[in-house]
Amino acid sequence: MTINVHLVGDCALRLWGLTPRQRLERLLRGFPEARLVDQGQPLPASGEVLLLRADYAYDERVMRGLMKATGVALQDSRDGTVVAARGDAGRWHGTARLDGPAMDGLATVSPETVAEGLQAKLRKFDRPWVAPVRTDNLRQLEKALFSGAYKGVTDIITRCVWPTPARWATYLCIRLGLSPNAVTAGSYVFAILAGLWFWQGNYGPALLAAWFMTFLDTVDGKLAPFEKSNLNF
Repeated sequence: MTINVHLVGDCALRLWGLTPRQRLERLLRGFPEARLVDQGQPLPASGEVLLLRADYAYDERVMRGLMKATGVALQDSRDGTVVAARGDAGRWHGTARLDGPAMDGLATVSPETVAEGLQAKLRKFDRPWVAPVRTDNLRQLEKALFSGAYKGVTDIITRCVWPTPARWATYLCIRLGLSPNAVTAGSYVFAILAGLWFWQGNYGPALLAAWFMTFLDTVDGKLAPFEKSNLNF
């Protein structure tokens, strides 16, 4: 079943180089059933419609839950703001709005009720979330998105030492337009140098090269979700 997705509103602020609309566009590519409608296009007369506020950031788990649920209105748990709604197109009468009579009869859900908190792949529990993108919380959101990619169970260096310098390095890579593959290539160079210096008995330089290799391995993994070929700053 095709779900026609319409983005309501807009926001020019950028999270890791992407506006909330661009971030949503990328997120929706992971859902084959979702058909993102071009900005300004009217709602269809029939079929399933998903409305999303384009000035919010969405947890992927919440989006997955919205793809499965219908006849729902998603509220921000903090203040009750309706940030998304899904239902039959007929109830909106061609107007993409997240308020008014069109919302009557929709079941109210929150991120916590529409999505699971357990992330098996990352071996941790995190509350599903949505958040407005504003000037006063921009850096906090970027930090949260970056930290969310870390596993719940990992070594002490990765958890306690790498995050801050890795975040700075990721910012720099984005601004320089470096791809994850370029960073991975750099880590390979340090891996080769480490092996060569260990073989020669130069243990100090070899250990430093090994540390740089593991650091770049962290950076390329964190850079991948934010990669975009035409970043503008």
